[in-house]
Amino acid sequence: MTVLGLATARGGSTSLAHLLHEQGLEVGHEDSPPLPWEGDAHFGRCLRHMRRNDGDVAFWLINGAARLLERLPDARAVAVLRPREETVASLKATMEKRRLEETETFGGMVFPAVRSWGAYWERWREHLGGLESGYPSRVLSVPLAEIETEEVQAKIAGHLGIRGWTHVADCHKNARLS
Repeated sequence: MTVLGLATARGGSTSLAHLLHEQGLEVGHEDSPPLPWEGDAHFGRCLRHMRRNDGDVAFWLINGAARLLERLPDARAVAVLRPREETVASLKATMEKRRLEETETFGGMVFPAVRSWGAYWERWREHLGGLESGYPSRVLSVPLAEIETEEVQAKIAGHLGIRGWTHVADCHKNARLS
């Protein structure tokens, strides 16, 4: 089984990666080659990376998630949802102001060509909605605020087919999360 961990930038990817790692999965955090918002650059490398590992958690995976799900029949996606206002506030506090208008990359990580972090969040959610519609049995979305609850972790375990799941009470590992 391959795990595609999905979250916006500043949206809980570190928490999800930690949670999955605690279950013994060899799932990285932003270890796969970054996928551009449009185009095929790095897709082959990302696909090979996913096949060699249990998966990855990265905000850029949303860009190629549909193609990855098509090419990896055993793959399952888990999306972490952080509210728009919290995500935008965190992005504004941590990203350089000039990055709001760039259409290229930030630290090698690709963002869509948008004029605000709010537009980025909306575009990301639009992509996730397409995945949820196109692959309803293979995509699970969970709220970041509830990721430490036994109920949400049981849903993730069931979705991924993991038996013997160990509850992780403290999986928020990024100090800048709040």
